Amino acid sequence: MEKQLKLGCVILENNVVKRIETAITKLHYDIKLYSFRRIDQLENCIPNNQIDYVLIDIDINKDEILLLLEKLKNDFPLVVRVLLSDSMSNELVLMTNNMVHLILDKKNLEHSLNNLFLKAKRLRAFLQNKDLIRMANAFNNLIVINPQHLEILSQINNEAVPRKELAKLIERNIALSTKVLQVANMTTFASTVKIQSVPLAVFFLGDNILRAIVLNMQIYSVEKGKEDLYKQLILLEQHCIKIADLSRNIAETFESGKSLLNDSFTAGLLHDIGKLVIIEKVSNWDSIMRLSTDGSLIIWKAEEAFLGANHAQIGAYFLGIWNFPEEIIDAVAYHHHPSISQKDYVSPLTFVHIAESMLSFGNTVSFEEFTKQLDMEYLEKLGIKEKTINYYRKFVEKIDEINESISIEIIETTE
Repeated sequence: MEKQLKLGCVILENNVVKRIETAITKLHYDIKLYSFRRIDQLENCIPNNQIDYVLIDIDINKDEILLLLEKLKNDFPLVVRVLLSDSMSNELVLMTNNMVHLILDKKNLEHSLNNLFLKAKRLRAFLQNKDLIRMANAFNNLIVINPQHLEILSQINNEAVPRKELAKLIERNIALSTKVLQVANMTTFASTVKIQSVPLAVFFLGDNILRAIVLNMQIYSVEKGKEDLYKQLILLEQHCIKIADLSRNIAETFESGKSLLNDSFTAGLLHDIGKLVIIEKVSNWDSIMRLSTDGSLIIWKAEEAFLGANHAQIGAYFLGIWNFPEEIIDAVAYHHHPSISQKDYVSPLTFVHIAESMLSFGNTVSFEEFTKQLDMEYLEKLGIKEKTINYYRKFVEKIDEINESISIEIIETTE
């Protein structure tokens, strides 16, 4: 039996409190609600009642909110910190970027609350890792999304917004429009007709991939003067694009549905986002890499040896904060060792794991290395071990044929 969840709220409007109470009665969770009008009342309640979540209306005094969030972050790190707001403003994100886990939309409160408990359950699983909490709390101002991207993400998350309106918003941003069309026309999405309009691309790709594209554009932008970091991020981005492409291709070969195809692409695109955090924020990244490249430990175990957490856990933690679906979060969290997930069905995790085992920064690994990196126990449980190995062999044969064709063309040209 799952324990009772305790939600502490500071809400000014009676009608909002009633909406929360009504929404909670409809959810499949045992939730006890503590509702207050003042910050100090909630603050006094937390130690005695072991509150799991706090939900604070942004219309409360801003200085009091910031003080409470800072105290919770330092003294009660297991408490999931949530803000309730009428709009997702850039000012709000700037003000609370390193203090809150989630920001909920007040206008869409009932749906948001349901998502809160679905996603926060996964978030709390990562919060049990004290080393990860320590690292996450140290990543102040990790990514501050620019206002235009923030507005687009907000519209993507709002199911009530017509996709035509979302497309118009994307069209105003030339760089984003270009990237959306580029992804829609990648070989892995090959269709009979070339996709030449943003509205068609928006419809074709779906919300999760759009959200990943926006986030990807944001996190791989680097300030001038950080050339070394820029080079590392370019390599990382290229690797993630290849894993995304291959993950979707594998899913298609395994005859998956469109939703699973697209989620596999999204998970592949974001699977190493935790490395970005480590590269940018951890001073001993070079030591981690040396421990990995000299063969002592594989990269994620080297990270655990130095940091107490690995890039997969870190990435999944932040994707939880950024409101991604559980299947994508799990694919990122467990892509090196999917058995830990306890999943017994094919999911985006399956295909990202296989793709990651096949490629090492763009190059296909040897059969020995491939089978060494595969989680055989997981594949056997899903009944796809032989199918996976056969896919690898056909993939290598195809690559060899392409390379041989290129070599012949080069020889003929030089002659």
